[in-house]
Amino acid sequence: MNRNWKAAAVALSAGVLIGGMFAVDGAGAEVSNYTSTLSGTNVVPPEANGYTGSATFTIDTTTFEVCVTATTDIPANDLPTEGVFIHSGAAGTNGSVVVDFQNDLDTCVTSDSATVSAIVADPSGFYFLVESDLFSKGALRGQLALVPASTTTTSTSTTSTTAPTSSSTTSTMAPSSGARAVTAAPSYTG
Repeated sequence: MNRNWKAAAVALSAGVLIGGMFAVDGAGAEVSNYTSTLSGTNVVPPEANGYTGSATFTIDTTTFEVCVTATTDIPANDLPTEGVFIHSGAAGTNGSVVVDFQNDLDTCVTSDSATVSAIVADPSGFYFLVESDLFSKGALRGQLALVPASTTTTSTSTTSTTAPTSSSTTSTMAPSSGARAVTAAPSYTG
């Protein structure tokens, strides 16, 4: 194995280890993804409204942009939403609003470095809350959870007149709507 090949393998491995929880988008920003399973019974105190939903979040740790896409089964007679927020607080506790989505279930807003860093460090210490016309203290709530990184494995083989070589590369990338996959194709010169 020549030195260029070893250097490429080390660089690729370092990138996988450093970037394990984040994907890098086209602009070079680090983006992490979260999800939340919503229920009226998660509200504190619980609401027996039977409402459910789900939300996904994308957080850009460079621009501090926080995006949400949420779906709910809140009936039309209980709309429009009165508030759509991320709050600080573990399950079973209430906390302060840290991200205000301006009553929009599908939007992006700009937060700040401290808030984004805190969410990334401990997503389960934050919850998503949807307030409605009939449930102004909370119709739906769910704790944030990091979307697990996906792992892919690729194998390549190269045959030359001097010696056959083969390699296997495993890369880990967090799924992200704003991220693009980067493919590295090592070459054998030798």
